[in-house]
Amino acid sequence: MSSSTNTNNHGHSALPEGEEQHTPPAPSRPTMPSTEVREPIPEFEEEVHLRDYLDVVLRRKWLVVCVLLVTFVSTLIISLAMRPVFKASGTMEISQKAPQVTNFEQLAASEMRSQEFLQTQVKLMQQAPVADGVIEQLDLRSHPVFNPPPEEDADNFVQSWLKQAKQAVSGVVASILGGRQEETAPADPGFDHLKKKIGLRDKYLNSLEVSPQRETNLVTVAYESSDPRLASRVVNTHMQEFIDWRMDKKIESSQTANRQLDRQVDQARIQLEKSREELNAYAQKAGIISLDSRLNQVYKQLEEINAALAKAEKDRVIAEAQYEQARKGDLSSLPEVMNNELIQQLKGQYADLQGRYQELLSTFKPEYPDLKNLKARMDDIEARIEEEKQSVLSSLRSEYESAQEREARLSAKAKEKKQLALNLNDKVTQYSILKQEVSTNEQIYQSLLDRSKEIHANVGTELPNLQVVSAADRPILPFKPNVRRNLLLAIVLGLMLGVGLAFFLEYLDNTVKKIEEITDRFNIPMLAVAPEVAKAEQQELDRYITQHPKSSFSESIRSARTAIQLSSFDQPPKSLVVTSSTPAQGKSTLALNLAQAFAAAEERVILLECDLRKPRLYKLFTENGSKSKGLSNYLSNLCSLQEVIHTLDGTNLKIIPSGSVPPNPTELLSSKRMRSFLAKLEEKFDRVILDAPPFTGFADALVLSNQVGGVVLVANLGETERETLRIFSRSMHNVQAQILGCIVNKMNTGYRYGGYYYRYYKYNYYKYNASYGVQEPGKEPAVQS
Repeated sequence: MSSSTNTNNHGHSALPEGEEQHTPPAPSRPTMPSTEVREPIPEFEEEVHLRDYLDVVLRRKWLVVCVLLVTFVSTLIISLAMRPVFKASGTMEISQKAPQVTNFEQLAASEMRSQEFLQTQVKLMQQAPVADGVIEQLDLRSHPVFNPPPEEDADNFVQSWLKQAKQAVSGVVASILGGRQEETAPADPGFDHLKKKIGLRDKYLNSLEVSPQRETNLVTVAYESSDPRLASRVVNTHMQEFIDWRMDKKIESSQTANRQLDRQVDQARIQLEKSREELNAYAQKAGIISLDSRLNQVYKQLEEINAALAKAEKDRVIAEAQYEQARKGDLSSLPEVMNNELIQQLKGQYADLQGRYQELLSTFKPEYPDLKNLKARMDDIEARIEEEKQSVLSSLRSEYESAQEREARLSAKAKEKKQLALNLNDKVTQYSILKQEVSTNEQIYQSLLDRSKEIHANVGTELPNLQVVSAADRPILPFKPNVRRNLLLAIVLGLMLGVGLAFFLEYLDNTVKKIEEITDRFNIPMLAVAPEVAKAEQQELDRYITQHPKSSFSESIRSARTAIQLSSFDQPPKSLVVTSSTPAQGKSTLALNLAQAFAAAEERVILLECDLRKPRLYKLFTENGSKSKGLSNYLSNLCSLQEVIHTLDGTNLKIIPSGSVPPNPTELLSSKRMRSFLAKLEEKFDRVILDAPPFTGFADALVLSNQVGGVVLVANLGETERETLRIFSRSMHNVQAQILGCIVNKMNTGYRYGGYYYRYYKYNYYKYNASYGVQEPGKEPAVQS
């Protein structure tokens, strides 16, 4: 560093013109293990913590607050505009007659039936007959709540409007389809009355609530209405109407059961008398005597014949299977053929002759006399074998036919014995049937008679225990709307909607939110974090590090300078490219301040404005902001190097502006003249900084990255997208460029993750004031170089 400082103080301020054509090739870039990307970027597995969710909510807190306020105010307005609704409730006890149980199983079954019974009664209380009875008793058809004036009945207005809209739509559809609209049917008074009755009943039941109390036989009956007197009257009337309706139904069902049983008893008595007469008549006609001994003997003979018949059928099936197999298949595979000694002897003789025949055939022709004799003997033996096989087949056929004949004889004998047994059994069977029928009819008649007497005796005694425990009182306070509960629900719902919307927007947002994402997800080292500068000082950003050397922004630029100087142990990069992923991220400002920071460290620094498409550094050297000669003019060989180099006032920083906007920026930056020019600059200057165009959309940054010692990326949290960083990292890897690191710009110190960096810079700022730049009495203020 000392040698470079001496050269800066006594060396050349610009390159001589005669050395432009004799520049050696650019030296190879030093390998930098700490920043060079040679392996594919590994997949980043982000571990989500609770603070990450909290960070999303804090960053979008105004969205959550707005959704919460809208939900809260809307709920408040709706709740205050609602008509108050009163709720009256009463209690009934509904229980069955206590059953007689003798064991645990019967007790459990009784409890289960009790619960089912209670649920059934609850459903019955909400049925149409009970509701219609209450409506008739209280004359609810004419009550203002159920029959409001037309101008106050919003439901009727909505229904009328929907009906008119439906008719209009139907007419339009019919006209479009070319059909003829059906003529309106004449009004039916009965149908209209039924429709009004059903609508009134539905409106009544929608406001009624019947619910059993847990683990008790009590049922709560409640009714909601805008009229408190009507609510209490409906509850009390409904409970009494249900008790009366259940008693009427029970008595009616008992009477119906009695009438039905009486008819069944009469039918059973007639049937019993008829069955007795038929039994007596048959016994006299058949002369029933004991036939058990004869039946037993016939059954025994029939059983023996059936057993012999089964064996004969089995033998016939086996013989038939063997014969069919022999007839349709290969006879050689039959066991009878394989075990036949004569056939096996003939096969052995045939095999010997065949061997001799094959042996002679290899020497002589088939017309040879010995071969002919052997062939004749072989044919004779083969014919004898076939005769023996046919003999075996004839034997199998004879066995099969014999088995068929034996089975037929036994089958005829079994049929004869069976018919005899049936004839003997008909009388006893018919008599037993008639006797059993008489016995069954006697039991049915006696059972029906006993049940009829029991029902007659118990009419009205098996009604369920129904009684009103507490009648409904007139409610004083309204049940709805519950403003407090609605507002609490609105707060909960508003928070849920706001937080859900915040997370949904966060899911759609693909930008980088945390500094750790750049280092961990994309393996890009972090050089520094530049805080956001106040709006009043943004006009001084180009020379902020010299005008505000003690600010956090200046400290971050010096941190980036130090990180670049220490990026390699042997030789830090002399040339570097400063670029960004997208425009308007402050790369030119950071490049200019970074160049001034290197110059303040007594380095000879030159800054090249390589953004030939949208330059801005030329405004520093022209009064009216017109573009002067610059890099594009020099690369196009339109001017000398001395004409494009400018010195920043008060520093040893040299700047080459972009110059005129060329039609082919990428070709100029990738030319051999550009490489040669960079090599000469690295020889004459300690640091060469290139302000490159944004990476996205242009190839200029990739072209320049391959020609310098490293690349510095400028990124903004909340603006730089993850996909852009991923493409940037892979593109730099493809062109074998070295990524020195990233500078996060415009960090909001009020941001949650920016708080750490803010405290860090604030801490350094106070330490800086305590040890450096403090004015001593009688001395001039120290000036930072």
